Amino acid sequence: MPPKEDVMKQLIYVTLTSNSTTLYTYDNAPLINKLQVNCTELISQELGLINSMSDFKDESGSIIINNRKPVLVNGEYVNLVMYYVKGSLSNSDLITVVAVVSDHVLKEFVLQTLWKILVEFRKFREVSVGEEQTQKGPENGKVAKVGNVAYSPSQSSPSSPISLHTSLNFSASGQDSSSVLSFKKIMTSIIKKEESKYLHYGATYDATFDEIEQGRENQLARIKDQ
Repeated sequence: MPPKEDVMKQLIYVTLTSNSTTLYTYDNAPLINKLQVNCTELISQELGLINSMSDFKDESGSIIINNRKPVLVNGEYVNLVMYYVKGSLSNSDLITVVAVVSDHVLKEFVLQTLWKILVEFRKFREVSVGEEQTQKGPENGKVAKVGNVAYSPSQSSPSSPISLHTSLNFSASGQDSSSVLSFKKIMTSIIKKEESKYLHYGATYDATFDEIEQGRENQLARIKDQ
């Protein structure tokens, strides 16, 4: 794929956060190196504003990244855009998925990819919470083992801010558990699959957009009923 075309057909960077805490990231290293852009910094500058606008309903939007000069790729300038989707879990955690892309990339492609990540994360959390409840000790004070990581129900500290009830199986040291790595693989797989479809279908990609809209609405209805 020519250098210019990969910028037009691929996501540069994607991050999933819970209550503004980064849980998962995906980065297209070749593009980031080519564009010489710090996507982590760009997103951190806007995440507070994005989340402050939340009314805990599923929503999406975009932000033009205008705090930097356009990037020159093969003699043509490329502007960057930040797209985001967000929604709440049954425990009211705010989940935000953000992507940095070129302004040449079709909006429907980016948003559908981000919605799919959010929907799959909700499914993943439902399974994870069920497993946590099953493995949780009968006494509130006991330490429960989730995957390969031990948690106390009251565990909460700056280095491990997420309690057992809402944890995503992070260890206290911040290392990824097998559960975290599992969803990271799911997230990467979604991105690669959608990029492949976008490369094949091009501007007609959004013909399947209704599929994810229906799935998202079903997920939201289930959460509201809990």
